[in-house]
This record gives sequence, C-alpha cells and structure tokens, in this order.
Amino acid sequence: MSESQARDSAAKSKKMRRNKAQEQRNIEKLHQDRQSVLSAVEAHPDGETRTVLRKKAGLNNERFNEALELLLEEGAVVDGGEITKANRRKYPSFKLNGTQKNDDE
Repeated sequence: MSESQARDSAAKSKKMRRNKAQEQRNIEKLHQDRQSVLSAVEAHPDGETRTVLRKKAGLNNERFNEALELLLEEGAVVDGGEITKANRRKYPSFKLNGTQKNDDE
C-alpha cells in the first residue's frame, strides 16, 4: 500500500468514526426530544394542540415534529380529535394513548 493510499484509508476511517459518532448523538437527541414531548403530552391528559405541546416541550418545529411522529408511530400518542380554542377555531389535538404504558415507568 502506498503512502497516498494509506492516508486515504486513514481519512476514510476517521470520517466513518465521525459519522458514527454523529449518528449516535442524533439518536440520543431524538430520545431526549421524545421524552420532552411525552412529558408535554402527559401534562395535558385531555389533549392539546401541536403549538402548545411544542412550546411546553421547548423544542423547535423540526425537532418537535420528528419526536411527535415517533410517538405516533409507537402508539404512545394518538390523535385527540379537534380542540376549540378561545378564538373559537378548531385545531387538531394529540393525547396519550390510554392503552399504552410509558416505557420508562
């Protein structure tokens, strides 16, 4: 193996390790975001809108939506129907699935 090939191989290996570490950080962040959204939903047993839940969870739109989507796929959170706010407008809401238990209990 030439010196050039050795450098290329080392660089690829370093890049792979860096990518793997980034993936792990993303997984950990998603898990933390999932817990934040789950806590926000738990605080509103009758259901609440995305906006209220996102603010309560303290997440930006992208991170909130990803975590909420995960909870919906898992079945931990379900569609709560429509909720009417003070402005008399109706919005979709989300609530805990009454048949699902929290994994962390």
